[in-house]
Order: sequence, then C-alpha cells, then structure tokens
Amino acid sequence: MKPHKLPFVFTGLYLAAMCTLAFIANGTGDEGDSVSHYLFARYAFQHTANFLDHWAKPLFVLLAAPFAQLGFVGVKLMNIGFGVLAAWLTYHTARRLTIPHAWAAMLFVMLAPMHIYLTLSGLTEPLFALWLIAAVYLAVRGQVVASVIWVSFLPFVRSEGLVILCVYVLYLLFTKKWQRLPLLLTGHAVYSVAGYFYYGSLWWVFTKIPYASNSSVYGSGKLLQFVKGLQEVIGPPMYVLLGIGLLYGAFMLFKNLRTVSYRHMAATELWLVYGCFTAYVAAHTVFWYFGLFKSFGLLRVLVGIVPLSAIICLRGLNALSNLWGQRPRAKNAFTAGMAALVFAFTLFGENWKNHLLLRADQQAQTEMANYLGNRFDGYKYFFDAPYIAMLMNVDIFDKTKKEATSELFTGKIIPDKSLVIWDDWYSVVDNRTNLEMLTGDNRFELLRSFEKPDPWGNRRATYVFQKKQFTTNANDSSRVTLFTTGFENLTPANAGRLDSLYAFEGKFAARASSENPYSLGFDLPLSEISRFKGNILRAEAQVLVTQKEPNPYKQPLLIISFENEKSYGWNPLNLQDLAPEGKWQHVSFETTIPNAQTPADRVKVYMYNPSAYPAYLDSLAVMVAKPNN
Repeated sequence: MKPHKLPFVFTGLYLAAMCTLAFIANGTGDEGDSVSHYLFARYAFQHTANFLDHWAKPLFVLLAAPFAQLGFVGVKLMNIGFGVLAAWLTYHTARRLTIPHAWAAMLFVMLAPMHIYLTLSGLTEPLFALWLIAAVYLAVRGQVVASVIWVSFLPFVRSEGLVILCVYVLYLLFTKKWQRLPLLLTGHAVYSVAGYFYYGSLWWVFTKIPYASNSSVYGSGKLLQFVKGLQEVIGPPMYVLLGIGLLYGAFMLFKNLRTVSYRHMAATELWLVYGCFTAYVAAHTVFWYFGLFKSFGLLRVLVGIVPLSAIICLRGLNALSNLWGQRPRAKNAFTAGMAALVFAFTLFGENWKNHLLLRADQQAQTEMANYLGNRFDGYKYFFDAPYIAMLMNVDIFDKTKKEATSELFTGKIIPDKSLVIWDDWYSVVDNRTNLEMLTGDNRFELLRSFEKPDPWGNRRATYVFQKKQFTTNANDSSRVTLFTTGFENLTPANAGRLDSLYAFEGKFAARASSENPYSLGFDLPLSEISRFKGNILRAEAQVLVTQKEPNPYKQPLLIISFENEKSYGWNPLNLQDLAPEGKWQHVSFETTIPNAQTPADRVKVYMYNPSAYPAYLDSLAVMVAKPNN
C-alpha cells in the first residue's frame, strides 16, 4: 500500500475501534476529574457560571457542553474526534518538517496506551493535545501570527498552557519575531472581558486559578516520576524511540548553536516540539518533586504532549532506520516492523479490562444506586464522589439538592429528608469526613454498605446513611423520641468502649472506667432540636455500677450537657446514689432545653466515670416533652 494512503486506513480503523469502545466499555477513564469535567459541561446551560470556571477550564466547557447533553458517551465521542484531529495534525506537521515515514507519527499518537483509554473519558488532556499540536502545525506552515493567537487560549484548556506560553516567548525572541509577543495575551484578554461581567474583575483569569499555591495537599514525590512514567503513557517501544529522538534533537541543537543558525533543524521544531515537550515534563517534575501548585503526580497529564512525543519518536525511528544505509527496502521493512512492534505492545501489553471498565469504587456505587432506585426522590443528598451524581442524575451545582459531606458538620440544620452517601476516597481525602464521624453521629442511621475488591487487593467501600426521623410517642403525642440505642453497633472505632461481659439486653453495653471515662451516648447539634427550645429534654437508661467508688470525686455520673467549645449547661446525675452495686437499675432525669449560644452548639448525653471500677450504660433513650409533663 502506498504510504500516502496509510493515514486514511489508520483513521478508519481507529474510528471504528474507538467508537465501538465508547458504547460497550462502561469505564470513565478516571473516576474523579473525568466525571467532574463532564458534570460541569452537562449542567453548564443551567448554571452558566460553569462556562467561566477556572478548574473546569472555560474553553473545554464551551466545547464539551453540547456533547455532554448526550450523556457521558457524548463526551467520549467528542474526545475521540479530538484524538483523530490530533493524530492528523501530527502527521501533517511531520510532513511539513520533511521527516520520512510521517505516517508513523500518526500511528504513534493512535497507539499510545494512555492516550487511548483517556480519550474514552471526560478529561481535558485530549483537547490540550489537539490544541497544542494545532498551534505547532500553524507555526510549521509559517502562520506564526495564527499560531500565537491560537496557543494564547491554551491555558483555558489546561493550566499547563502557561508553561507553553513561556516557551513561545523564547521562541519568538530567539527567532526575532518579538513583535508578535503581545498576541500571546489574546486568550487572557478575551476571557478577562468575558468573565468581568460575572466576577466583577478583569483579573479573575489570574486570581481564580485553583492551582496558584506554593504547596500541595497531596505532598510531593520522586524526581524522576514523570520521566520514567512516560513509558506507561506511550508504551515501551515508543519510550525507546523517544529516548533516541531526544538524543537526536540534542545533537542537532548543539550543531545549531555552534553555527549560530538553524541550518540543521528548523527553529520551529527545536523550540515548539522539543522545547514544549521538555518544558512540560520539566515543569511537572519540579511541581511534583517540590510539592508545588497542588500537583498530585498524575501521569495522565503527559497525554497532553503525546503528539509532540510522537514526532520525537519518529525522529528516533528514522535515526535507527538510517543504520540500513542506502537500502530503501530494508529501511521500509524496519519501519514497518517497528510499527508492528508498537501495535503488539499496545494490544497485548496492557490490562485493558482495568483501563476500560468501571473501577471497583464505581462498581460499588453502581450497586448502591440500584439499591436506592427512586425510593428517595425528593431527598437532599450529601456525597462527594462525582460518579454518584452521574449515576443518580443529581445536579451537583444546585445546593438545595446536593452538598458535600463536610457540610454535615458545620452546625447548619440538616433537612429531615436527607441521604448521606460516604465513599472511602473523596469523602475522606477531599472533605475530611471519616466513616466514624457518621457511624458515631446520632443524627444518622446506616442503611447499607457496598464493597468491591480492586486489582490491588483493597476493598473499595460506599456507605449509605439516612437521617433519623424524630418519632412521636404513640401513647403521648406531647413526647418526641430523639434517640434510642442498645449499643449493638460494634465498629473498630468504638470497640474499646463496648463490652459484652455485661449487657442489659442484646450483646453489648457501653462501658466507662478510668481507662475510657467517657462512654458512648447521644450527641446531636443543638440546631436539630431548636424548635423544642424551652421544652424538657429527658434521658432514660439502664445503668450498672459494678462496685461502689468511695472517692466522691470519682463516682459515675450520667450527664446531659449543652456545649460548644465549653459546656454551658452541665447537668449530672450521680448514679452511685441510685443504682445498687452489681445490679441493673433504670434511671431517668431531665433538664430544660436552652437557647443556643452559637451555631456549633451540641447537646450530649453520656456516662462519665473516672473510677477504676467500671460502670455500664444500656438501653439509652432521649426524648423531648412539654414542661407540664
């Protein structure tokens, strides 16, 4: 087959394979940012501020919003289109640079493993790759002004575009085209004006950058993380070719510097292919090694320079093929053999099941969504994992419908019809909501948990909680039960505070002694019962004092406490005065519900026992009654 026909064959096969995968592979490329970017685009027409969101990337949202209305598959198809265009522009760039076997550069883009499965996602890297190679192509064609204006919008696709702009500054200076430098501000100027009417400032394009921080909550990592990680992005054969291509570029640069000219390699290739590639990898290396700009060390960011790496790989391929001298058939056979090797490593060297299908946490969340069905329509949701919003068709930008789990602990009133969905990554890492905070919170009851194993032997978990409903006493409508427990919920967090040696009913009772003087009990934001202020709060329980404590300052107490940073309503009941030694005794006492002092106020009922002799609490009930009862 003639070489000029190969790109059309590759494109047809690539489109057929990728479009098929878009429909049959249910994965999202990544379970976090990929889905979040889709959600920003999906709801952009309802929440137009999304078109100017710096994290979501304004240019990506603008282009993705129409496709996102078709669902996640629509965004996959969009990224496939971006991938095809990037491959074609890579091919034409190589041809313009008169690099032999330019068709191989297109193949290298299409066969880069991470480029394949991240194209089937909602991530911004495929658009960044297309936008960057388009800018390089324009420059190679001699359309420098168009290239500069085009690349000026790159920071609104991904923030690394700022790194590329720095390379363009050097390119324009060293090629004596400094008059074009102001055009690099075009993108910022356009979006500054567009966002002014929403943010009220022309400087929002800088002040709203979410990564403008000299630290990272994700820490730092190894110096060569991205250099070595390129092998995972493009595969081992291309990684070798990339190394050879980089050596070739360094050699040509050295020759150019000696002659103070660009006789040996076009300035555009040196600066915009090799320069942008090197600057991009170096920037991420520095960011991750020193923990800057909220870097997480994710290798997927390198997908943005796959087209550039493909051209460098092509240089390496041709450097090797030149070893065959003036034997064109041998050169062609070698080139075809290397292309076949790249294809084989891509096809058989990856665990495509893990890459293309739902991950373990998403599988657990899918099972959770099927369990919930539509039984909780009209409820407000509190969750953090983006995929849950996609599964349950929840508009995450409507705060009346969804908020983060961290909002549960700000002192605000939580609606009675609320559902909390905790996951083991986004709830913990992004919102600092540990599972124990929910299992130990008397406002919520666990409905069910869902777990799935991942390939690394971990069990990914999702828990669903419902807000408890206060119940009216069937025999006395003036009494409302807030809480009852028999302390049967044994978890790792409370294992040391429950005991099976003594129990009034069931298997466990709460234990308090000098080792753990504060028992488990009732703990609720006072705002949850603000409508009952002035009424009576009553606590009833079964208590067991194993042995009398002679020291009056160490005797066990049952306490109702109203507190914020300090207790301002502390109501103790001395249990040793009421309970016979070694026998269960029913006790009750009550106090008036005061006005809250701060939004963070809480009401607690618990046993306090600093004695070495254990005391036990079981069958605890807390209720509200009118003062005359």
